[in-house]
Amino acid sequence: MAKIGIKKALVVMGVIVLGAGVFFAVDAVSDDFNVVFYPDSSAEQPAPDLDPTPTPDPAPSPQPGLTQLAAPEMTYDWENNILTWEEVENASGYLLNVNGVEEVTTQTQAVLEIGQNEQYEIALKALGDGEKYSDSAISTVSGVRQDPDQMYYGQINADLKEVIESKTIAFTRFNIQDILNIDFEDNNLLVTAKCNAVHESITRYTTFVFKLNTQHEVHALSDIADIVDEIKSDSTIRIAFQNTDYANYDYETDCYNKLIKDTRLTGQLKSYLDNGYEPALLYSCLDGGAQVDAFVVKSYIKLNKGNDIKVVTVRNIVSQKFNNAFAFDGYVNAYINGTAEDVVIEEISFTEASAVSSLWQAADEKYGGQTGNTAS
Repeated sequence: MAKIGIKKALVVMGVIVLGAGVFFAVDAVSDDFNVVFYPDSSAEQPAPDLDPTPTPDPAPSPQPGLTQLAAPEMTYDWENNILTWEEVENASGYLLNVNGVEEVTTQTQAVLEIGQNEQYEIALKALGDGEKYSDSAISTVSGVRQDPDQMYYGQINADLKEVIESKTIAFTRFNIQDILNIDFEDNNLLVTAKCNAVHESITRYTTFVFKLNTQHEVHALSDIADIVDEIKSDSTIRIAFQNTDYANYDYETDCYNKLIKDTRLTGQLKSYLDNGYEPALLYSCLDGGAQVDAFVVKSYIKLNKGNDIKVVTVRNIVSQKFNNAFAFDGYVNAYINGTAEDVVIEEISFTEASAVSSLWQAADEKYGGQTGNTAS
């Protein structure tokens, strides 16, 4: 009989004969075709008896759940750089994270080291004991720490503009173009502004005076802000005028610059300039004076020498020989262009403002960018 060439372990074929309880298969272990009968083991082994009521595994001992602590309520005083929060009952301490730097504390206040105009992210949670109490949720606060003086500077400017423009003064109202200076004398707040009345286009320089009802001292911009808050909230505080000057001529700044550079300048202004103070013009106005051959220059000036700032008001009378000009403009222009003869300059008044003006002008230089018409 011919052999059938079936390679080892390549073919396995089977048929289950259910009724006979046998397994019929091809044995591929050899090259020969053989029939082998294997007993059905499943038919010979009886099914095990199942316990109808198995005994369950013992339940674990119950453990009481932890109570989560309340999240701390915190307040960041950016002006003084102090973080405070309410004490959380049953807290063992607090985890404070400021810009990624962590610290554990039992206090309810922390002095931070966040610089002015620096961005900050603050996170705080109350710590549990791990036995009865778990840690609280995390409270967060973020932002940019402002420069307090910069905030006060902007607030004061905006509030004063609103107050002056909203109050009726001698049957008229004003449009405020710029706050030139703030001073404080005899418990009065003096605000010098470049402005115009709503019914006219001419520029005027007016000092508005607020007589306060409560006593104040001014040592910082925050003190000025407190005064302005009082002015806004107290309807009995009225505005009065201390002085008003008008910008009448296009050549007023040229005349001022000529005056500052003139070697014939006399008085306290000359003394300040000789001692190294640099002038910056807040405003200057001209007056016809008492005679046709003289005119008065009134100047409101900021004087700087390093960190020393002074605000002064000075009036100089400029006299000159008759120069064939028959009009005021002719006399002034003759002085400006150097054709006037026998010019004499005399300082007829000089007033220095209080230290509050220096405080305000220093803030203006830092935050306002106001340079004035600096003499060249």
